Amino acid sequence: MKFELQLWSISELTQKSFPDALSKVSEWGYSGVEFAGFGGLDSAQMKNLLDTNGLYSTGAHIPVSDFENNFDEMLEYCHNLGMKYMIIPFAEIETEEDIAYIADLLNRCGDKAAKYGMKTGYHNHSGEMKFIGNRRILDALAEDTNDNVVIEPDVFWVKYAGVDPVEYIKKLGKKAEIIHLKQISADGKTNVAFPDGILDMKEIIDASSYARYFVVEQEGSVDRVEASRVNAEVLGKF
Repeated sequence: MKFELQLWSISELTQKSFPDALSKVSEWGYSGVEFAGFGGLDSAQMKNLLDTNGLYSTGAHIPVSDFENNFDEMLEYCHNLGMKYMIIPFAEIETEEDIAYIADLLNRCGDKAAKYGMKTGYHNHSGEMKFIGNRRILDALAEDTNDNVVIEPDVFWVKYAGVDPVEYIKKLGKKAEIIHLKQISADGKTNVAFPDGILDMKEIIDASSYARYFVVEQEGSVDRVEASRVNAEVLGKF
């Protein structure tokens, strides 16, 4: 199988040198990357770095403000890199009106992206697993968006919120085309490297019958660079 790395995981490397960072990602055995910023490089420079290291780009996390104010420019950049997804990584959602606003934004931008063979999407934290009215926020976003919009479930945050990631991914069905693989500690509080936590990544992958891409993300207080390497080593055995 092919796996990608969310580059936020190794931000300490990308901030020093994007070329060196992408070289490491390839060396560890990842096939692709998901961006969280572009280090001031234009799309031609970044595409050259990807090609040089034998990597592809699954997509990017794009702030809500860029969806609102700068989407066409970001769409061109992402399309030039061959991306499939432009994902909102976080939004302040506290009311039904907030849900409606983000769903509409994703739909409108998703319709634009579809003309380039791309989709928009939403990545959750634990807050989106809360209920507003009779629906979880993430369920509402899945239900209120069209086929040009995906949900990128982050299994750490799903579990952190007390929900079974395997069953939740099954519930999302075809909306879950891209999955964030992230490990959680036994106490259910901390993001750790794959071997040090309780989530069965193979079980999650096998349950994700509609997923096309699996993106590893490493946060927490661990050595994120070393953990990203170890995570790739674990996945290489699948």
